[in-house]
Amino acid sequence: NLVSKEESIKLLPNETKPSTKLNLSDISDNWAREYIDKLYKQGIIFPKEGSLYRPYDNITRAEFAAYLVNAIGLEQIKSNDEYKDVSSENPFAGYIATATEAGLIQGFNGYYYPNQNITRQDAAVIMERALDYLNIKTDAEYMPNFRDKYFISDYALDGVKLMYELNIMRGKPENIFAPRDFTS
Repeated sequence: NLVSKEESIKLLPNETKPSTKLNLSDISDNWAREYIDKLYKQGIIFPKEGSLYRPYDNITRAEFAAYLVNAIGLEQIKSNDEYKDVSSENPFAGYIATATEAGLIQGFNGYYYPNQNITRQDAAVIMERALDYLNIKTDAEYMPNFRDKYFISDYALDGVKLMYELNIMRGKPENIFAPRDFTS
């Protein structure tokens, strides 16, 4: 999970705007209910179907791009067909184009893989880029002594260190980061 019981969300705005949105009907028994509800009411996340958020489902790369664009408050741009696997008909195409244009995300060999689930280490890297985009930079030197720290990819080390230092992603029980686990 991107945020577990051992982690906290520190990037949420303090104020919750009044909302006339319907309540999400499937989060009442979820431990992160308050966080999910706050993000939903601020227009950062959205239901996956009707009033269902599906809090136990993994988050796809496309959904993560959309959530990040919404969180930062970027205006969606028209899809530029940069990725071979993201057609302009894809409901996330504008979000993906916007996040790419802002330098928050990038694909691989012309593909973005929008329907693949996003890993914890990739989420950390993208959030680090978002902080850079917002000119919020903290150099993190300390690598926590996670039991699985040698499984964190080299490209993700700085992002993981920064998310840990900022208390955004602290790890999971048994002192692991689980870099290749998916977020939910």
